Amino acid sequence: MKLSQGSSSSGSSHLVRLVHIVRREDAHSILLVFDTLLFGLTLFKTLSLRKTGLRAPLVTLFMRDGIIYFLCAYNIHIAVSSFS
Repeated sequence: MKLSQGSSSSGSSHLVRLVHIVRREDAHSILLVFDTLLFGLTLFKTLSLRKTGLRAPLVTLFMRDGIIYFLCAYNIHIAVSSFS
């Protein structure tokens, strides 16, 4: 399918309008949901590996870093939400 030059520019303008529809508070909430999902998956995988008896330093490192990242992201989200 061949697009004319005019249709590609109008497609990008629709994208710009869509980006402006999402409010800043909604964007922070979406990011917090994503971070929570990512942390949950990391926690699930780490705990399932520990149940098998695997105690590799790399697995421990992923878990520790995942906790630190999630706590920082959560605190930043709360700070941004309270000042908005």
